[in-house]
Amino acid sequence: MSAPPAGAPRPPRYLGPLVAALSVAAVLLVLELALRVLGIADPLTRRDPFEGFAGTPSAFVLESERDGTRRLIVRPAKRELLGDLAFDLPKPAETFRIFCFGGSVMRGSPVGPPGSFCRTLGDALQAAHPALRIETLNLGVSGFGSLRVLELVREAAAYEPDLFVLYLGQNELRDAHFFPDALRRGRLETALRRALFASRAIAWLDARGGALIARLRGARVTSYGAEQIVRVLEEGRFRAAPIWRVPEVVPGLAPEPPGADVATAPPGALRTLARRLAGRPAYDDEIYPAFDRSLETMLELAREAGAPVLLPVQAWNARETTRFTTRPVLEGTLVGADAAERFRAHFADGVEAAQADRCAEALGAFDAAASLYAPGHAAEDLLLGSYRGECQLRLGRRDDARATFAARVPHAHRRLAARVREAVAEGGLASVDVEAVLAADSADGIPGYDDAFFDNVHLTPRANRAVGLALARAVEAREWLQPGPQQVPPPPEPTRAPNADVVIAHGWRAFQRGRDSEAEASAREALALDATEVQALLLLGYALESQGRTDEAQATLARLRELWAQLGARS
Repeated sequence: MSAPPAGAPRPPRYLGPLVAALSVAAVLLVLELALRVLGIADPLTRRDPFEGFAGTPSAFVLESERDGTRRLIVRPAKRELLGDLAFDLPKPAETFRIFCFGGSVMRGSPVGPPGSFCRTLGDALQAAHPALRIETLNLGVSGFGSLRVLELVREAAAYEPDLFVLYLGQNELRDAHFFPDALRRGRLETALRRALFASRAIAWLDARGGALIARLRGARVTSYGAEQIVRVLEEGRFRAAPIWRVPEVVPGLAPEPPGADVATAPPGALRTLARRLAGRPAYDDEIYPAFDRSLETMLELAREAGAPVLLPVQAWNARETTRFTTRPVLEGTLVGADAAERFRAHFADGVEAAQADRCAEALGAFDAAASLYAPGHAAEDLLLGSYRGECQLRLGRRDDARATFAARVPHAHRRLAARVREAVAEGGLASVDVEAVLAADSADGIPGYDDAFFDNVHLTPRANRAVGLALARAVEAREWLQPGPQQVPPPPEPTRAPNADVVIAHGWRAFQRGRDSEAEASAREALALDATEVQALLLLGYALESQGRTDEAQATLARLRELWAQLGARS
């Protein structure tokens, strides 16, 4: 190829990049037109690229009936999250419209909306006010923290609400763990992403890229349950501890608290950018301010919409136990000569005595183990707290047990619950202390697996019913409905067919309490209802391994691996 003649004008340097950019734009334009003609990547049905965070499409779309009635229905792409809710706009006369917001607890998981306290609230108010139409819309979505709940509140504020019920604080750490980038996303980036994803071509390419990544790396992990499955598959076994056990003591000092880089990292936006580039999780100095801003914005939206707010304070199962992991004790948190050996000995003595039902002796040994911790660290040993609390209960020392279990509640939950209480006090808001409601409904005043919880946060049908009735009484006390206030009669128990989620929840509860054969039966029942339910296989594997049936557990693991790979291929 001959060189250009000497002195010939050279093309501008920008011409090459410009031609490349125009070529890409032309390809995208052709793809956009083709997708529109073929009806592919329809905004109504395609996956939400924002995962419910700022920029997400509306949850509802307007539909006009033949008689001229306008109804809002759930966007098809979001029906898996919200179900088939529908309601009229404008709101019919004599209708009191309640929107309930939160995560899976508000949703009523594992039973679902029919078993939620949101449903009981609506049913109780309807029974008390038969002349009104009480319309209760459950917008609780499993896994949603306050940033994602805020987007639903923002939308619902335009739908003529009469009451907002907000159950918040359950998923802040979950969203920070699985979606740290979304937590850190600013307004400019959100606006840019919204503009890009308005294009069907961009959305289609993003979905195809996500599917390719899923095929190469496996199903995307966005929940603790999925994370646990991945851990089991990587380890190649179901590893669970017995109910009564002695924790391992390992060398090491107390770990730095989350967000320890605050003092040394650059301030503000630069710190956020540095953390994003480093792939670091969200820290306390990001999580709690985001929760505060979300809560304040929700309350402001409610005020602008003229809707009062009912703000329950969330509850935590202080008697929760886990057989999956035992947090090791760090030698640096113990004090005194030979502290590690003495700690192990005291703990082992306590376990032996507790299993023999010699509770006073066991409690003395556990107290001796606790005394070896440096100040402030004993409360971090959740296993020790659980054993001490159970021994105190067996000895009839309920007040001591209540204090011991309360100290086990995670710091994050206590901090978020305290912020909700502050908002209630500052705004004079209606509220219900859910933990107090559950305690009053508990046989020993300390709610746990027996009467209130499936796990650490999800409520049993009995607990949901008690909370819903308490919420209804709180609404009547404010006289928001006319005529009012009324006595709140308990609504009839809803009838529900068993589903795999409920059966699995019962199974996990049995497993965490050491009833392995019962857990196995629940897992098999769930698989009979849905043979592709990976959580049922996970439960079955743990139950079999804990009964010493390793060969059967390994066969279950092979089936779990096969199903998990199929899920990744379909993502």
